[in-house]
Amino acid sequence: MKSILFRPINIENKDEQNLVREFLADTKGIGGMKLEDEEFDAYRTAIKVRQEISPDFSVFAFLDQKIIGFLDVFPRKGYPAVGFVTFIYLLPVFRRQGLGKKLEKYALDLLKKYKCSHFELNVFSKNLNALKFYEKHDWKIISQKDGFYRMKKEPGITQ
Repeated sequence: MKSILFRPINIENKDEQNLVREFLADTKGIGGMKLEDEEFDAYRTAIKVRQEISPDFSVFAFLDQKIIGFLDVFPRKGYPAVGFVTFIYLLPVFRRQGLGKKLEKYALDLLKKYKCSHFELNVFSKNLNALKFYEKHDWKIISQKDGFYRMKKEPGITQ
């Protein structure tokens, strides 16, 4: 299989903003929710802040020069040993091909470079495919609130 390439998102570029908006809307739709403009604006601002630390925290994933998804991760402020995974997103046509595992590996390896040893994420409780993926890759549910599960991956578990 060919290598996945990663490139920082240019959140100032309208085409790239629209792609990110599309990915977020798809994810929200799985949970039966709609992406609101204010929510997207706040997320766009969060990407800018993260990219000031490292442009690699918010990236598009490419395979054969086609965007297949995106990642958004960062070390948690106030908890530098905890890396937070905001999104590991693959376009539906690219799912169930082993690519999600490669995106996860890239995300966790990047966070390790920033001295993160624990990893957390939130996932919609209705997103059964994502839950199955994360559980298969050793993420454990640690809490539930407002229709989300908080999941954690322990140190040393990176498959």
